[in-house]
Amino acid sequence: HSRAACWAVASQLAEAISKNPSWSPEVESAIREVEKAAGDLQRATLVHVFEMRAGLKPEHRPAYDNVLVEALRRGSQ
Repeated sequence: HSRAACWAVASQLAEAISKNPSWSPEVESAIREVEKAAGDLQRATLVHVFEMRAGLKPEHRPAYDNVLVEALRRGSQ
């Protein structure tokens, strides 16, 4: 659902830019929707990640945590 929302608002942004290829109130509004959809997707992803972690045996959680933290660090570079 969140991924589909990201695509939908990206399409709205494209439409706003195609109508007026400059920074306009429509582009500003669309970019705010893109930011919200991206945040919602990230939130849903992390909820899922923590749900998966909860299902692990306690002795497996530190390795899972390390992989998660390293993936997030790589993604931020």
